[in-house]
Amino acid sequence: MKIRCRAQYHVQEHFTESRRLSDVLDAEASFPLQQFYLVPWRWSYFIQHRREHDQPRSRLARLYRLYWLGVMDYGLILQILFLERVVRSRRLIRLAFRRIIPAFLIHNWRVTDRSSSMLVMRHDAFRHIEIEVFVRRDKLVDALGFAQEAIKVAGGRESTLSADNQQRIEEVGMQEALAGLHDQYCHHFPICVRRVLPDDTLISMASGAGEDWYALSFISYASPARRAGFSLFASFMARSMSRLFHARPHWGKVCPLEANELTSLYPKFDAFRTVCNTLDPQGVFQNSWTAALLEADGPAGDIP
Repeated sequence: MKIRCRAQYHVQEHFTESRRLSDVLDAEASFPLQQFYLVPWRWSYFIQHRREHDQPRSRLARLYRLYWLGVMDYGLILQILFLERVVRSRRLIRLAFRRIIPAFLIHNWRVTDRSSSMLVMRHDAFRHIEIEVFVRRDKLVDALGFAQEAIKVAGGRESTLSADNQQRIEEVGMQEALAGLHDQYCHHFPICVRRVLPDDTLISMASGAGEDWYALSFISYASPARRAGFSLFASFMARSMSRLFHARPHWGKVCPLEANELTSLYPKFDAFRTVCNTLDPQGVFQNSWTAALLEADGPAGDIP
């Protein structure tokens, strides 16, 4: 395998907010490195506009890094941890996302800094659990709309989906799963959406030629002893979105689909099985989870 390396480069970044997903996607033409966040309970998009830039590092780049570290990497999560683990108030969580958290975001502050600083996120500071699903660009609008409605049902704000999405759920036979999700989990972190270019590997989440893929991350900071609601939510999202939008769960995060479901999502999954069985017939590089995936009809569960 050959990996192309390149010299350090600079990236310019600034934030804006939009209520319309179409505006967010249109901005990709000017900011190809951007990622964005669907903010729960406020239901708007915070767009992290990014593009490669030939200007030198901004004079305030160090201040921007301190702002990002203190406000985003630590301040935001500490606030969420307090609301989720100490106060345990859904009402205050929803209020925080509608009114308080957005107030700390500085709009249109354009900063140029090293790519190694701009393009790295600090997920290691606090313990969390996450499911991330990948959808094609032509499914993104419907997938995000469905996710928003599912979060409202899980949080008890709605008892059912819109007519179109309700019909979709009935067509795939998941009415009972949706009813069981109602009022079981209040989502409490922005849904990060990032674009991933397609590749030619066998079973990466973006494998296969064609349109770009978009990763949708659902992160929970619930304590390990209180993750039952998130587990129910993650299972519902993985199974419903895989059937409705051919969404692929990230292999390295919560991946609750069974082997036969994953085979339908990855046209080259059987070829991958053959390679594994040929090169590792004794299963030296397997654990119980991967072994179940590589069995023709074996069940799969969360990554241990």
